[in-house]
Amino acid sequence: MRAVWTIVGLVALIGGLAWLWREELVALGEVFVEELGLGGLFLGFFLPDAFPLPLPHDVFSGLCLIGGVSFPVIVAVASTASLCGGSLGFTIGRRLSHTEWFQRIMARHGTDAHALVVRYGATAVAIGALTPLPYFIVCWSAGALDMRYRRFITWSLLRVPRVAGYLWLVQLGFLEVG
Repeated sequence: MRAVWTIVGLVALIGGLAWLWREELVALGEVFVEELGLGGLFLGFFLPDAFPLPLPHDVFSGLCLIGGVSFPVIVAVASTASLCGGSLGFTIGRRLSHTEWFQRIMARHGTDAHALVVRYGATAVAIGALTPLPYFIVCWSAGALDMRYRRFITWSLLRVPRVAGYLWLVQLGFLEVG
């Protein structure tokens, strides 16, 4: 239910912003694409899927869309970045789960997601891949719990429809209002 409200809120927020500041958002999108381009998009998905950083993925993909990058290119770059970031997060979990640093971050950011992975395994990875849950914590948990990488990455491929779906919502909220 939280995911549904997040989606509704995202469309409403983007629609409202598009209605109020359409020209400014288009200019911001163009500047983002000119200055940071697909590398900025890649980092905007890679970093928060590998590390505990509060960066909103969908802002980056939305800026690229508004700035003129094609929908399929955004989905390809963002999905690849997310899968790479998630894979690094999985490796962090696998290699550093015994450290005090790792335990402290998990206690602060991920007790619910970790419990989900303990209880449901790969299904939790699928849930984390599709929902607004912080994906890095699911990846770290899967690695820490010694999930097979092949199983992890197979379920992580659900990031692709998540990226495309949220981008479609951005498109719906922004482009349809203007």
